[in-house]
Amino acid sequence: MPPIQYGPRVEAYVWYLSVFQYVPYQRLALLFQDMFGLPISEGSISNLLKRAATKATPIYEAIHKELAQARYVGSDETGAKVNGKNWWVWVWQNASNTFLKAAPSPGSQTVVDTFLDGLPNATVGSDRWAAQLKTACQAKQLCLAHLQRDLIFLEESEKSSWATHCKTLLQDALKVDMLAQERGKSL
Repeated sequence: MPPIQYGPRVEAYVWYLSVFQYVPYQRLALLFQDMFGLPISEGSISNLLKRAATKATPIYEAIHKELAQARYVGSDETGAKVNGKNWWVWVWQNASNTFLKAAPSPGSQTVVDTFLDGLPNATVGSDRWAAQLKTACQAKQLCLAHLQRDLIFLEESEKSSWATHCKTLLQDALKVDMLAQERGKSL
């Protein structure tokens, strides 16, 4: 009996529902059977995802290479379950690219393993997580969204007028920068 072959649309649906919508394999198999009358095993789903990953690898590597040379890179991490275990999903991004990597550790070794030479041309924006602060780079910048969150916390919990003034100043500076960018001039 010849192997079952699924076309690019089925592969795209499997990828989208699994990777983007986080639908587990068993539920994906049920969904394809119930919605499309298409029997598909969990093994076939796994094979389709491996095939899609192989196709995406050159793009993934190109994004990694571009970020490694970028002038600005934002960095963050968050916890996630991988095969029932606590892992970390790291993200590095700029205006053009986003690079994700799952790793079992929130430590700086993940950064070193991902960017062997660091980010030598970049200013790295982060929330001051120790692993990010150890990143070899040209400069470091506190993530403005995190700074705003910290200022709101101080404003609300401490009734800090300094935090209120600083938050207003930061918001005004961001508005000025947005206007400058709209006119084609960055601050």
